[in-house]
Amino acid sequence: MATPLPIDKFTPPAESVPVVSGDPVDRPMGKWLAETPDRPDTVLIGIPFDGATVVPARKGSAGGPAALRQCLGDLNCYSIPLDVDISDRLAGRDLGNVRIDDAMSVQEVHDVVSETLSSVVPEVPLTVTMGGDDSLTFAACRGLCRATDGQVGVIGFDAHLDMRYLYDLETASGSSYRRIMDELDGQVRPENIAHIGANGWFAAREYAQYARDQGVGLVTADEVYERGIEDVMTEAIARASDGTEAIYVNFDVDVLDQHYAPGKVMRNPGGMNGRDAYAAARMLGREPKLRLFAINEVNSKRDISSITALVGASVIAYVWGGRALGA
Repeated sequence: MATPLPIDKFTPPAESVPVVSGDPVDRPMGKWLAETPDRPDTVLIGIPFDGATVVPARKGSAGGPAALRQCLGDLNCYSIPLDVDISDRLAGRDLGNVRIDDAMSVQEVHDVVSETLSSVVPEVPLTVTMGGDDSLTFAACRGLCRATDGQVGVIGFDAHLDMRYLYDLETASGSSYRRIMDELDGQVRPENIAHIGANGWFAAREYAQYARDQGVGLVTADEVYERGIEDVMTEAIARASDGTEAIYVNFDVDVLDQHYAPGKVMRNPGGMNGRDAYAAARMLGREPKLRLFAINEVNSKRDISSITALVGASVIAYVWGGRALGA
């Protein structure tokens, strides 16, 4: 008998994914996510935490899960370009938010996130999390590692390298990929890590050299434009799946150009465009080794007309669309 989902580890969100459409022929995503199948094909989890954001003025990603849920309510389960209805092929469920509170330290939050995800991932083919700041990248990856017998591949979308030394765990939002390599080296090999979308003037040369010396596959935003997203993703998926049992994907919305994502922790002119993000998400959804997909750094305090949250919600939907196409 399968282990029941650990629903006691979650709190209901203040606002669930709304059902906006009243057209009886529509299949609103909010209605699909409100279903409670015992054995869903995919689950949605919120992690409303931005306690590791280094600069206080940049905080706001704790509001990301609520903003993303609101925008998921604008979407139907049917995609015109993909010609697929995810509700026909997948059972989905919104589990709510990970149980954390403001009194917890960054380390305590990371421990709860890792432990919670390690208990969910084995029971669900595809888990989707919504952060939260990017320190959660390490915590989520560690949770997948604990739930996996064998190697784990990592694909990260980020304008920044997040390879900083961990000087202080309480300000760890720029250290996740270094921590993954340093602390999870038994299960995550650098040659199984693809980092996509680094851009601009945001990194020290030493960190870029460190990543390359370790064997991480770095693809800048300029290279995405030059090579095309399908070529980049084919290579990234091959790298992350080579000899691994599972793949973790982290999508930091600051990888997107400012036009597509004005509400970010860090602004990024010259980043990736929205259509490439959707194509990447669709390709990832079709990859059977993808077990955990995370989207982070939607800053509800900086967003304009919910543009960032809507693009982020669409990225999630395209992951599910890809999975439905492969079902």
